Amino acid sequence: MGLGLSTEGCDTLKTWLSHEFIRQDPGTSAQCADFILDVLDSLPSIDHIQYDTDTIQRVESHLAGIVDDPTVLVGKLPSKLKEIKHIEEKQQELKPSKSVIICNTPIRYLDEKAIKGTFKPFGSIQSCKINLQHRQVVIEYQNESCAIRCTKAATVFFGNRFVTVNLFHDSLENFDGSTLFEILNPNKPIEDSIRLGKSNDSAPEENNINKDVRKVQNMPQALFENNQNPSEALETNLDDLLDSREELLKVHQTTLRKLLRKTEELNETEEGNNLESITSELLELERSMQKLGIKHDTMLELKLRKMNRDHPGELTIEDGAAKKKRARKLNVLRRKLKRRR
Repeated sequence: MGLGLSTEGCDTLKTWLSHEFIRQDPGTSAQCADFILDVLDSLPSIDHIQYDTDTIQRVESHLAGIVDDPTVLVGKLPSKLKEIKHIEEKQQELKPSKSVIICNTPIRYLDEKAIKGTFKPFGSIQSCKINLQHRQVVIEYQNESCAIRCTKAATVFFGNRFVTVNLFHDSLENFDGSTLFEILNPNKPIEDSIRLGKSNDSAPEENNINKDVRKVQNMPQALFENNQNPSEALETNLDDLLDSREELLKVHQTTLRKLLRKTEELNETEEGNNLESITSELLELERSMQKLGIKHDTMLELKLRKMNRDHPGELTIEDGAAKKKRARKLNVLRRKLKRRR
């Protein structure tokens, strides 16, 4: 609406008009209040009612005969609108939001790499829009806790103390800016080349198994670098890293199932010849899993850290060393209390 009020704000204004200025039965009073809102909504700007004489006279002429005193209504209306908008803003600030708005962003940091590197450690980013003219960025996280954690972070973003980060309560579509990036499907794997193709029935099964093993062994070097530097990768590329390793794990699981099926199909005559080759393939596969960091304990740790990052407060990972330290302090305190007694 031209009044700039929400549906609840319009209802509040209509109630105020009905009680203060309209002396009619309830049914007629509601219709009169709707008419007054239509008149106000037709104005180029509601601010004109404060200083534009022609606008004031036109509104008063429209309201003549509907309200008891149009002049008093026009005089009180600006302050009432300001009061309703102030209440709406306060209520809006209390509502949770998954989005944050970054203001006063330096121009050189308005790119995907810089924004992801700075704000992705707070949680999974779903989409990002930027406004180059006003140097503003709006980021939508996966959930509200990530956005809150970002606004509460005790850090200077981009090394500039004038950069501010606040919750963004409006819809992302209403933000006047262009889409920098958007995660349409967070579960989409990074490397399409590690997908398993359909099996060729005409080719021997041994060739398919060796092909899968070669795919795993020839993974991009970036995955090995992520494995060698887990702390840095988890801070900046945890989602991508986890998706890649889950896809690698699927490849290994498929290969393991093929090896199992091949072992079950062995008969007594073939067992001596082929069992050794199957064993060597299995050992090679296990070494590959260890090297790529996709064994059970490593994957479990990754998923726990991601869950703790995206849903803080819902998962508590107890530090064993800290727990033992608290226990020792408690024992020392108890002994001191016994001596005093």
